[in-house]
This record gives sequence, structure tokens and C-alpha cells, in this order.
Amino acid sequence: MTSPLLRQSQIDEFRRNSVLVIPRFYDAQSTIEPIQRGVYDVIGLLIKKYALDIDRPAFSPDKFDAGYQQLIAADRAYGGEVYDAVKQIPAFMRLVSAPLHSNMRPEFVERVIEGVTSSFS
Repeated sequence: MTSPLLRQSQIDEFRRNSVLVIPRFYDAQSTIEPIQRGVYDVIGLLIKKYALDIDRPAFSPDKFDAGYQQLIAADRAYGGEVYDAVKQIPAFMRLVSAPLHSNMRPEFVERVIEGVTSSFS
């Protein structure tokens, strides 16, 4: 099955290796960086919430997770709070619900259950 988005060789590669790297699939500045900024902000909010003495550099895409290791060193459960909060970042929601993904899924899997959830319980 050929897709207007993917070459047959890419589909075959995914089926063979269970992963496919598509360079420049997302625009880093307009799509990924807002998510990174959101992650950085979530970590900062939790550091403040728990009054932790963690210094972080100013935001930059390559240091978006600054403070995370120290946060989970203080209490591993804080990492779960980051995980849950990240799924609520509007830029993340836009990314995971982008039509481009829905258009590609049938190329990779036979059965698709679309949606975003925090658990399957």
C-alpha cells in the first residue's frame, strides 16, 4: 500500500524495524519548541510547589528538562506529576491530535484506536 506521505520503502522499513525516522517531519521551532517550553514551565512549577532549592538556567530548547533529575531525586513521584501535566500542554495536545498522524497510522498498523488518555484502567 503506497501512501501520499510515505514511500513504500519507508513503510517496509517501519514494518521491518518497528521504527522510522523521518527527518524534518516536525518543524522544531513552531511545533516542538512550544512543548519543550511547556515541559520547562511544568518542572519550574513543581520546583516552586515543593519549595525545592534547584537552580535552573534560562529556557533553551537543548535544556528544556533542566531541573528534572534533581526534581525526581527529591521524590520520584514528582516525575509522575511532570508526566501527567505534560499531556495537558496545549502544544502537546495539538501535536498528538494533528491530522497528519491520523493520515499515517493506517500505513503502519492494521487496527487503530485513536485518542489520548492518562490510563487504560
